[in-house]
Amino acid sequence: MKKTLLKPLPLQSFEVKYAVSAKVQKNYHVLLGQDWHYYSVPYQYLGKQATIIYDSTHVEVYLEHKRIASHKRNFQKHRYTTIDDHMPKNHLQYKDALGWDKDYFLQKAKPIGEYFFQAVSKLLESRQFTQQAFLSCRGLLRLAINMATQELIMPAG
Repeated sequence: MKKTLLKPLPLQSFEVKYAVSAKVQKNYHVLLGQDWHYYSVPYQYLGKQATIIYDSTHVEVYLEHKRIASHKRNFQKHRYTTIDDHMPKNHLQYKDALGWDKDYFLQKAKPIGEYFFQAVSKLLESRQFTQQAFLSCRGLLRLAINMATQELIMPAG
């Protein structure tokens, strides 16, 4: 074969894509088990079986051959990548109705101690949406209150 008949190589290298099936969970996310990372899809697709197509940089979610979500791939385990538009309107309103926001948890943490306050602060900052940390913060506060109650009942010493 003559060298002149060869075409130049593409500028971008070939990227292998993988496909897996996943069910849209009640929190409108699908789990990419390869990384143990959750990606959001529009909440209207709860309970549907979707196909995740991914490569080293992108994650796309398809339902009946129609792309319903696209994300930059994130390799952090047990974390969420969420797009605002995928969330139901009442999702954030529910938490607001409970009076939960970042300041609420920081105010509750401050009297417990400086280290506890720092832990709650870091937890709130660790999520893409602070609302995703509210249940964890609530659990920490409940644990701190239970421990304080135990101290009152059975003082150390």
